[in-house]
Amino acid sequence: MENRREEKEVNCNGQEELAELIISEVCKYFEITKEFMCSNTRKREVVLPRQLATYFVAENVQLTLKKMGKILGNKHHSTVIYSRNVIADRIYVEPIFRRKVIVIEKAIKKSLFLPESEIIKP
Repeated sequence: MENRREEKEVNCNGQEELAELIISEVCKYFEITKEFMCSNTRKREVVLPRQLATYFVAENVQLTLKKMGKILGNKHHSTVIYSRNVIADRIYVEPIFRRKVIVIEKAIKKSLFLPESEIIKP
């Protein structure tokens, strides 16, 4: 029983590190600090990067919504759901935005040393 708990904790920690790497890569792309992105500000220049980071974390990391919200600046789990859905809808409706998301996702995968074949197609 203890071994399973240890494995789960190790897996969760690895997922949290992956989420942090994704957030860092999105910050780098938009040239903002992680502190600014995870702050409570609603400024236009931080809302889109925060929503994109939320989308990428939600799509690529296996964490609970509550943990994702905590990593993204103590956001409520409903904010995580909303952000993910906003980006998913924009990807579906706006081809130019979809291309931008693909560019960012390629940068994330490249920084994580993952082959491009593992990139999720929106």
